[in-house]
Amino acid sequence: MLAVPGAGPRTIARFDVKRLEWSRGYHRHPIPGAIVGGLIGGVFFGYASLGLCESDSCSVSLAAVGVGAALGALPGAGIGALIRTRDWKEAEPARFQVSLAPVRGKGVAARLSVSF
Repeated sequence: MLAVPGAGPRTIARFDVKRLEWSRGYHRHPIPGAIVGGLIGGVFFGYASLGLCESDSCSVSLAAVGVGAALGALPGAGIGALIRTRDWKEAEPARFQVSLAPVRGKGVAARLSVSF
């Protein structure tokens, strides 16, 4: 039996269970967001510096790329911090146990024990 909030209990056959996962909670993504924002900002400012150059021998300004990366990393980190995802981990077979026990006047009860 599986108790689902907001719905009635569901019965799941043992052979239908292929794997068991548990949630380690939510986590945020400020560092990947800063990396993506820095890359986008660096590429944008580098391309803009190349486009604004008026001489015949233009090249990408590394200073512009650095400033763009710094300016893009900060909002990228903020956006990444707003994104929350669950961290799921597979429960190892050694960590869960199923047991059956007789219940007086009701038949047999099954119990699933999971250790983390």
